[in-house]
Amino acid sequence: MSGDISAQRCCVTIDFKKGESILNDGTICRHLYSVNSGLAKVCSFKNGKEFIMRFFSDFQIFSLFDSCFFENTFQIYSHYPGNTTISLISYNEVKSISGKHHSMETFFRKITSDTTVRMTRRIHEMLEENSTKHY
Repeated sequence: MSGDISAQRCCVTIDFKKGESILNDGTICRHLYSVNSGLAKVCSFKNGKEFIMRFFSDFQIFSLFDSCFFENTFQIYSHYPGNTTISLISYNEVKSISGKHHSMETFFRKITSDTTVRMTRRIHEMLEENSTKHY
C-alpha cells in the first residue's frame, strides 16, 4: 500500500475529560468514531429533555449516520470517570479509502448496516414500551 492513503494515517486520536463534549450540540456528525478507552454517550435534546441514544465503550466503533445523511444534530459526551480516548476519521477520508481498497469499503458498509439494524431494534423496543404504558 505504499503511496496509498491508509486508515491509520487518516485517523486522529483525542482525549476527552468526563462531561466534555466530543460532538457539540447543533453540529452535524461528519466522522466515524472508535472508542479506544472510556465511555461515550450519544444523546439529543428536545424541549429541554435529554434523550439518550446509546453508550459506547472500549473498542466500539460508531457514528451518527442519520446526522450525516439527513443533517440531524446530536451531542456526544465523554461519560467516564477518567478520560475517554476517541479515534476519528472523516467521512471524506472513508470515501477516499473505500474507493481504493475494496476490503475497507466492505468493512464500512457492514458498520453502516449493523448500525441501522441496531437503531431499528431500539426504536421497536421503545414503541413496545410506549404501547404497554398506554394500553
